Amino acid sequence: MSDIQDEKNTAADSVDVTSVVQEALSVDGGPEPRSVSAGRGMTWLLDGFALFRQAPAMWVLAIILFIVLNVVISLVPVLGAIANSLISPILLAGFMVACRTLENDGDLTFSDLLSGFRQHAGRLAGVGALYLLGVILSVLVGFVLLAMFFNVEALEQAFDAGTMQPEMIGLGMLLPILVILLLIMPLVMGYWFAPALVILHNMRPMEAMVRSFFACLRNILPFTVYGFVLLGLIILACIPAFLGLLVVGPVAIASVYAGYRDIFL
Repeated sequence: MSDIQDEKNTAADSVDVTSVVQEALSVDGGPEPRSVSAGRGMTWLLDGFALFRQAPAMWVLAIILFIVLNVVISLVPVLGAIANSLISPILLAGFMVACRTLENDGDLTFSDLLSGFRQHAGRLAGVGALYLLGVILSVLVGFVLLAMFFNVEALEQAFDAGTMQPEMIGLGMLLPILVILLLIMPLVMGYWFAPALVILHNMRPMEAMVRSFFACLRNILPFTVYGFVLLGLIILACIPAFLGLLVVGPVAIASVYAGYRDIFL
């Protein structure tokens, strides 16, 4: 009898988890992410380049201003990093609006690029705050693991006694780094489409990040293709005194919009 009751409880728990996921993916009647073929990862970059070609001068100017603003803000210790995390989604949202304007045969203007400051700025900053909080927690977990598994004094004694090899210490230090990367990866997935979903669909920060996460999870293969191709483009762009990044940077940003449009629309 108790076994039957346990099975019922387990089934109820499964239903609850499923309902939570389904609710997260159908919030406010917004678009539900779909799975696309692996080759679409390459298409996102091609579509991003097509958007770049419509207004190359404005794109280059915009990306330069974006970089300069981020660098200037980052010069302020601690507060600069926090401000940068809050402002970046607002700026990225402006790029998403600009891409939509270009897609509708409009002109790329600074008014579009600043749309995030006029629309849903608080929610966009919330996306940045959640991402920053997640990164901080991930790093703290890494430090806790480092403190738990590696006592510095014990390591020194073992090393002096000849029972601990330098390679083992290096391998041990690698564990917290791997854990941090594994924890940050879902954050990146949740952040990827969040600015677009907030600015274009009026979603709340957590809802946008949950939906973005599942969009990336459902499209691991196209994102793998996308990542390798983009990495190759970045390497090539760095060869001529990094000047190629003035093209690859805008294309990468526009490709985020292309991926959002493909998966959500």
